Amino acid sequence: MQTSSSQPLRHLLAVDDLSTESLQTLFTLADQYKDTPFQNTLKNKSICSVFFEPSTRTFCSFSLAAQRLGASVVTFTESVSSTSKGESLIDTIDTLTAMQFDALVIRHQNDTTADQLAEHCGDKIAIINAGTGICHHPSQ
Repeated sequence: MQTSSSQPLRHLLAVDDLSTESLQTLFTLADQYKDTPFQNTLKNKSICSVFFEPSTRTFCSFSLAAQRLGASVVTFTESVSSTSKGESLIDTIDTLTAMQFDALVIRHQNDTTADQLAEHCGDKIAIINAGTGICHHPSQ
């Protein structure tokens, strides 16, 4: 898939970042997965769900979809992480990146967090925005 500026898509931050062609590809893939939902497209991939806000639908939807596609999913729990002791978000993300996850699914109350993390991480890891503040929630 590509961004609206015809660059390869590394992060999913906002729907506006997607080209019309990418959206069409996404819908085609969704139809294929609907017909045969349990594929191993993400076999040997690992995803970490990093939610700083409560969410039932988004959290469960991402986790279930990733598992159905063959990925292993780890849940980051803020209350038992070093962020509860004052570790910065960037340090936490750097730690998770060093663990070699393939993607981080991020939900945060700050409108710009996903964008900032994508810029900070660059090509090291994919950032998927699962809702930031009131601005972006590309999976809805």
